[in-house]
Amino acid sequence: MTEATEHGQLLQFAADLANSHVSAALDGSRSIGPPKCLEEDVPVLQEDGINPREVISQLHSQLSPAVHASISGRYFSFVTGGSFPVASAADVLVTGYDQNSWSEKTAPATARLEQIAVLWLKSLLTLPQGAEGVLCGGCTVGNTIALACARDSVLNLAGWDVASDGLQGSPPVSLYVGEEAHSSVFKAARIVGLGGRSGKFTTVLPCKADGSLDGSSIQDVPPPSAPAILVLQAGHVNTGSFDDFQALITWAKSGKTKGTGVWVHVDGAFGLWAGASEAKRHLVKSVQLADSWATDLHKVLNVPYDNGLVVVRDGTCLYDSMSAAAPYLDAQTVIARPLAPELQNSRRARGVVAYATLRSLGRNGVEHMVDRFCNFCCLLIDLIVVHGNEQAELLNPVCFNQALIRFADSDDITQHVAEEVQKNGHCWVSPALYKSKVVIRLSVCCWKTTETDIKEAAREILECACKARKLSLGEGRTL
Repeated sequence: MTEATEHGQLLQFAADLANSHVSAALDGSRSIGPPKCLEEDVPVLQEDGINPREVISQLHSQLSPAVHASISGRYFSFVTGGSFPVASAADVLVTGYDQNSWSEKTAPATARLEQIAVLWLKSLLTLPQGAEGVLCGGCTVGNTIALACARDSVLNLAGWDVASDGLQGSPPVSLYVGEEAHSSVFKAARIVGLGGRSGKFTTVLPCKADGSLDGSSIQDVPPPSAPAILVLQAGHVNTGSFDDFQALITWAKSGKTKGTGVWVHVDGAFGLWAGASEAKRHLVKSVQLADSWATDLHKVLNVPYDNGLVVVRDGTCLYDSMSAAAPYLDAQTVIARPLAPELQNSRRARGVVAYATLRSLGRNGVEHMVDRFCNFCCLLIDLIVVHGNEQAELLNPVCFNQALIRFADSDDITQHVAEEVQKNGHCWVSPALYKSKVVIRLSVCCWKTTETDIKEAAREILECACKARKLSLGEGRTL
């Protein structure tokens, strides 16, 4: 048997096993949660290797029953999109091609597809077409890249060159951020040297009840003086709410510097996709006035992990902050439009997967998918809270694809409902702590979800709530 034949057969064997897992997840023949846990004992690495086919077989037998069926239409726990068939298939090609898609010199074909995908994404999300974008490992990476660009830009305008002189002794950069910003924003801020939530130069802005920022959040806060960075949010991770971009960006740019040296970044892991829907576009009104944006593709667009997008209005900032000179590349080759840089040099061809998914869906398909997620979230809440009879409370109006519910205004009962749902395995939800209360977060974000899935999930959640309520009333063990 030739090496090529052996390689091909091994790939086919792995694909067949993966397909068996996907089939079981999609046809409902296995629970949504892991049927069993991965063994905790760490095996000793043997002296001699074993047959590759046996390795793949063992991996599948261990992993498949130990992972969530998150590609199912009844997984509502996190903002986790199940991978589209075309996206998964394209990702198989990416693995087989094994291209280092760092640049058009290391992988010209896949770099070109990424450039096309980024152009399409900017158009879909109503971002400035003249801005520069690049695919990255996810929104956390995107936030980090954007804040590094912001830091370098505002300090450069203040007369400080970070690339040459580093940060020691530089003017302080003021950071303005909402009190309910996602943890990835504070992580990114720490990484690039801006400090965290309690940083000396951090101003935490008060949020409304739904976690968003609006004009009232800044009534008593003077506009920033340069150098400064304001981080806004498109899609609160718990409530799905959106900041008032027009009011807040206008405020940020209205200080003594009149916008010079004040950068606005938008963390839009899933909410930025409202721009792809005519019905939801009002939620991101004026978002294009910001200076940078980050979002995930592995959430709403339903491509495999890990895939995100960062866009910077002034592409020069992106190149200045992220480029890495490599003298071993042919300096004589002139490239009209080089692939924009990101944190990673060695990287898989994410653009192929994004291109294939967008090509398959088209603009109308993306819009339809966004609308489906939002409408199904509303239907799920309607069935549980409005038409259910188990003292379910909706903690926030549904504006996108996220919602928080709570049962009988009780931490114990709400926790028990989530645990019962998980134990039964017909759908999957998770408890969370929000504003010191135990809640259940519901996120509708999978292409496979149908109206039937929503109705079955609502029925399951309500049955578990009924059981929990009876237990709390003494008709069983005490919670």
